[in-house]
Amino acid sequence: MNATFTGPFRPNATLDSPHALAHADALLHCAAAVAYESADQHTGQARHLALTVVHLVDLARAMVVHSLEPTSGHDQGKADEAGG
Repeated sequence: MNATFTGPFRPNATLDSPHALAHADALLHCAAAVAYESADQHTGQARHLALTVVHLVDLARAMVVHSLEPTSGHDQGKADEAGG
């Protein structure tokens, strides 16, 4: 996947993937904390939306953590695709 950054933030070109993923994990952790605190301050639909953000951030963090694991199954996934 080739991502294009359109916002004002651009990662340093010398930042390697493991460090970039570690930073992304920390940022997602903070985003989840903010969304959860927001949910605590709301009721009804606003609370539901904030908790949805918490859930989405947790899903993204799971993917980042999976990518950081040495045996994350990258090669196994390719084998599964070829066989299935």
